[in-house]
Amino acid sequence: MSTWSDIRARKQARQTEVVLALDDDPALDELDRARGALRAAEARSARQPSEEGTAAVESARSALDAARAIAEEHVVRFAVRSIGRAAYGEILAEYPAEEGKGDEGAEQAAQMVAACVVEPAFSVEEARQFLTDPEWSRGEVLQVVQACHHVNSEARKVDLGNS
Repeated sequence: MSTWSDIRARKQARQTEVVLALDDDPALDELDRARGALRAAEARSARQPSEEGTAAVESARSALDAARAIAEEHVVRFAVRSIGRAAYGEILAEYPAEEGKGDEGAEQAAQMVAACVVEPAFSVEEARQFLTDPEWSRGEVLQVVQACHHVNSEARKVDLGNS
C-alpha cells in the first residue's frame, strides 16, 4: 500500500508537445500521403492476410519513416510543462484578460508561454514577440497558448478497463 509520500515522490508535472509547421514544404504533404498509404495497406492486409500484404505494410511503414525524417526539418516542437496550480493561479490573477482592449489576454498569454514552454525556452519578451509575430498564424499561436492552459487546468483521464 502506498503512502502519500510515496505517491508525491512519483508525481510528475504534466507535459505535452505542440508540433507546428515552419513552412508549407511539400515534404509535409508527402508525410500525409505516406500516413494514408500505410493505413490503406494495413486495411487491405487485415481484410486479406497474405505475405504480399505483410510486405506492402512493411514497405508503407518504411516510406512513412522516411517521410517523417524529411518532414522533421520543416517543423518546430514546443515542449509545454505544467507550472503547478499555485503558479498558474498567480498568472491568471496577476494578468487577467481585459475585454475591450483589443488584445484580450495578451500579457497573460505572454507570461504563460514564458513560464510553461520549456523547449524552446522563452523569456517574457520573446513570448510577446512570438505572440505578435505576423509569420505565425492565429491558429498556431493559439495551439501553444491553449497547450499552456491545458497542462495546468486539465486532468489526464485514465481508463484501466476495470469497470
